[in-house]
Amino acid sequence: MSSLGIYAFGSLTLDLHRGVLREGERPVDLRPKAFDLLTCLVENAGRVMPKEELLDRIWPDVTVTEDSLTQCIGELRRVLGPAAST
Repeated sequence: MSSLGIYAFGSLTLDLHRGVLREGERPVDLRPKAFDLLTCLVENAGRVMPKEELLDRIWPDVTVTEDSLTQCIGELRRVLGPAAST
């Protein structure tokens, strides 16, 4: 985690302390689980996270299908655009 809890990629900034993703000054709408997934991935940057671990972290104590994870990843790809690969 960055010492400030703030991560920048492309034109986006993820502020974990405030719980917001911004593009410039504009907040970016994300569903809560997509935000949780982005946070988890950023906090674990540089390590491969098994699908089962992601499901357990994002949906603890709830049984969901892999489609829930797929939908969140799709939402993040749409929002992050080219920044998703940086």
